[in-house]
Amino acid sequence: MTKIISNGMVVPDYIDEELFKKAIENECGQNSVEIDSVVITNGSGGGENYCSDILRCSVKFNLNNNVGDKSLEKSLIVKSMKMQENTEIPTMETHLYGVVVPEMEKIFERQGINVSFSPKVFHSIDKPVVTMVMNDLSTDNFILEDRIKGLDEDHIRVLLKKIAQFHASSMIVNKEKPELIESLQLSIFEKEKGDEKVFDDVICGNIPHIANIFKDKIGYEKIAEKLGTVFDKFTDKMIEVCKNSTKDCVKVINHGDLWVNNFLYKHDSEGKPVDVSLIDLQIAYYAGLGIDINYFFNTSIPLDLLATKRYDFLRFYYKHLKESLELLHHDDIPTWEDVREEVRNKELYGFWTMEAILPIIALNKDTAKDSSIEKFADAEAFNNQRKIMLSEKRVYETMKYSLVRFDELGILD
Repeated sequence: MTKIISNGMVVPDYIDEELFKKAIENECGQNSVEIDSVVITNGSGGGENYCSDILRCSVKFNLNNNVGDKSLEKSLIVKSMKMQENTEIPTMETHLYGVVVPEMEKIFERQGINVSFSPKVFHSIDKPVVTMVMNDLSTDNFILEDRIKGLDEDHIRVLLKKIAQFHASSMIVNKEKPELIESLQLSIFEKEKGDEKVFDDVICGNIPHIANIFKDKIGYEKIAEKLGTVFDKFTDKMIEVCKNSTKDCVKVINHGDLWVNNFLYKHDSEGKPVDVSLIDLQIAYYAGLGIDINYFFNTSIPLDLLATKRYDFLRFYYKHLKESLELLHHDDIPTWEDVREEVRNKELYGFWTMEAILPIIALNKDTAKDSSIEKFADAEAFNNQRKIMLSEKRVYETMKYSLVRFDELGILD
């Protein structure tokens, strides 16, 4: 009988021997794997992952050709979605990992280039909870960066190159196999999300509090008033922005949740980033590329770089988007003006990530350790945490700068 050691953690019944057996068999290409033991530890800390449970599992096993010999061992990540009932979000991620992303990687392989976008998923189940078993990239020295500080310039450029490749290959997939994109047409604002009240509070509940913080600050009085207008029917406005796609809009598969903890970096011997892998694809969808760019800029780039190198970073992204599309022989390459206009048209999305997402992810580790999607449903607990979130130095200084910029762009009108 397989020993599953959970180190005192409560592990659901569906994370069992059969789950690991099928994952190892799929990964090895054999159908006679015997699981010897599984040691399970927590794969993420508080404030590191909000919508899923992450387990790191060290699996010892035997193949049919090494029975009786020393067991083989492999480290796997098991991801189980929390957002399960009354929502279509979880199953979308298995489609991305299992079907769409591999197809995007093959597009580069046809040109003799090895590009890996995400960890490999070896096995997944839909019931009782959407659960995936995937490769543990930490064994290949991929690590998370600091969500509180944000990224330095080297890490930003590595990510922008990879997301440009991701976007470019998705444009080819849409051209060659549009049926793979059919299920990716709705943003998170349009899907069934579960508890609507909790969702609305998370996405725009900070706005009145931000207005209150800045209403008496010299030069921000009118901005604070405008925030009330932005707050009114905010979800409807976000849906309108997500659908703001003219025939000339540069449409791609957006990762949809492009912040520091959703990519893992690999570094060279000198500590320089050389590669990045994208994780957490549960809200990816097909829309204008300005969604991803605005999300990433307003969550993951520190203020000093955001204020001084935004234009340079967008230029860098476009350079690699154009190069990738040329390499992949795409016949309708967007111009720099197309991309710049598309990003400008999605600036309200950037405002949302600044006011709603940044405060959550930049929260100090002591306060964040108890954060979870369940806590967001507790209005009193979340409001207490909200006060701390909005007072964090990085968050406050970024809001102070960004509110003026968004106002000058007319986003708050």
